[in-house]
Amino acid sequence: MIGSHLRIFASSHLRLAVATAVFLLTAAFAAIPSDVSARLEIMVSVPPQAFIVEKIGGERVNVRVMIPGHLDHDAYEPTPRQLVSLSRADIYFKLGTPHFPFETRYIDPAAGRLKRLLIVNMSEGIGLLGEDPHFWMSPLPVRQAAANVARSLSGRDPAGRSVYEKNLNRFLQEVDDLDRLLLGMMKGMEGGTFIIFHPALGYFASRYGLSQVAIETEGKPPSAAHLRNVIRLAKEKRIRTILIQKGFDRKNAAAVAREIGAKLAEIDALDRDWTRGMMRTAESVRKALGR
Repeated sequence: MIGSHLRIFASSHLRLAVATAVFLLTAAFAAIPSDVSARLEIMVSVPPQAFIVEKIGGERVNVRVMIPGHLDHDAYEPTPRQLVSLSRADIYFKLGTPHFPFETRYIDPAAGRLKRLLIVNMSEGIGLLGEDPHFWMSPLPVRQAAANVARSLSGRDPAGRSVYEKNLNRFLQEVDDLDRLLLGMMKGMEGGTFIIFHPALGYFASRYGLSQVAIETEGKPPSAAHLRNVIRLAKEKRIRTILIQKGFDRKNAAAVAREIGAKLAEIDALDRDWTRGMMRTAESVRKALGR
């Protein structure tokens, strides 16, 4: 009887010892960085930022977007899974514009709680245009944003500095090539006016000498007086196309379009493929200008 108990006791202790050894070995191997785990964990607010970070970081970064698709960033709340990812992230690249409440509500407070997390203002050094946070809709601010990304990645991962610098130089050349292409596409249209529902193209208009007139004002539905003014301007300028950002309610834009006999053309200011998004935007603006 006693021998039986001793065998059971010994057996249980053996299982405990094995389990402990397995746990310790697992923890030890988990501490050894693999190709995947060695990557910097990066989070950004919107998809075009991810494009920039991935261009600079390459295989050394893993990028997650906080606000996916075309959801309303004013009303969006992070999911529990996203909050866990945030707690494990190395860097959060925020837009850093004062008129993007999602970041002031959820990201800035994390700076004091998550000691591991480095929060970087991607728009540092960029001359911001009023309440418009869409600085990536012009190649010139994107150059500065890319430099900010490369500097921050190098600071967090010094071993990858040469990679980041090489990728930055390559990407800046791509940005300059795109800018020259867009300048050619917009040539002869300087001074033109286009109407858009949500004012997402302020930086685009500034770069290429255009005027943007928005139906929506300060993120709020337009007043009756403002709608009348927009309709009057559209008739004066003989505007036949109104731009609307993908994912936005078309009701007010459609009302203006019907009043002036115009059609709606969709743009995507949140395309994760930034280069493609800029080219498609330029084509839509050309149509809105009657070209």
